[in-house]
Amino acid sequence: MRSDELEAQLDELGDWLEAAVGASLRPDQLGGAAVPTPPSRPRRWVIAATAAVALAIGAMGALAIDDFRDDPVEVIVPVSPAPSSTPTTTAPSTSTTASSTVPPTTVPVLDAATTVAVGRIVDEVLDGSEEAWSVVVLDTTTGRLLGRMGTDRLVVPSGSAIHMTHLAAAIESGIGVETVVDGRSPCGRDGTVENFGGGRGIEGRLDGQTHSASRCAMQRLAETIDPGAVLERAGLATTPDLIVDPPELEVAELAELARALTGDGRFRSESGVVELVSEATAVEVREVYEANTRGGTASRMFPDDRTPTAGITGTNTDLLHAIAILRDDRFVVAVALRDLDGWNDDRRPTGGGQTAEIARAVRDLLGQPD
Repeated sequence: MRSDELEAQLDELGDWLEAAVGASLRPDQLGGAAVPTPPSRPRRWVIAATAAVALAIGAMGALAIDDFRDDPVEVIVPVSPAPSSTPTTTAPSTSTTASSTVPPTTVPVLDAATTVAVGRIVDEVLDGSEEAWSVVVLDTTTGRLLGRMGTDRLVVPSGSAIHMTHLAAAIESGIGVETVVDGRSPCGRDGTVENFGGGRGIEGRLDGQTHSASRCAMQRLAETIDPGAVLERAGLATTPDLIVDPPELEVAELAELARALTGDGRFRSESGVVELVSEATAVEVREVYEANTRGGTASRMFPDDRTPTAGITGTNTDLLHAIAILRDDRFVVAVALRDLDGWNDDRRPTGGGQTAEIARAVRDLLGQPD
């Protein structure tokens, strides 16, 4: 059989499985399912097949799937709470989400059909661009991992997303968001650090410098505070200079860090719960990043219903990565992209561009806050 014939048959199988998932058909009903026209994008059958397998296994009982395969979508379905007075939860062993000391979530985990829909969102936004991608969804209240999917479990050079540690450390030390910080480029001890894209920068308020992702403002701020201490308390990787050499973190780690610093200040991992900053500081950090969706780097995450939504973005042009983290009252959605074919000036992924669009679309898919 020629490869093109095999690909065509796999396409037909994928659409057949996808139709079955969408209709929630039982195995004994699958024989009568109509086979739609083969899709234009060959990889859709992999997404559909993965979702169908997860759905079929889920019908036999609650299950946790944690081994990451080469499939485009990883479906993680945490074990359902036992029907007792003290429910328990489980989470993947490599995640930085809630341990058993954290109350079980009331937010549903992502089901198979949702993972198929997320894959479609990514396809539509990327529109043919070659990027590796990862999407992680957490419960905002508990930090529980609700879903993780993508072509890869990306480790991301955090770019300006790491500025959330500078902002939190500054506020915790008594520096107000109205404090004027010099964000003019160049900066650094040897004068070689520049703002993203070669921007000149200005002297301005700390909150405004956060919204514009000013590298020089954060570099100068780090001369009086220790943002790395926030990462150390969380047990995360850090570097001597977070601006010049931002640490590489898993998407789930960045999602939990953002959830903690815009929530109650408490970072949850399998090792337990640790306070990174006070809840009062976290509230101020959240307010700054909520304003970021109204007029900063995360403006593409601003919801139509104007629900308070915090947005954090980061782009690393040297290592071709972008990250966007959206947080509302129910979900933390973290999206990472890695460019596979070199930067294209017209289509290059940035934290505030395609990555933010995907985060917003996934959040809309999951539903608006109550």
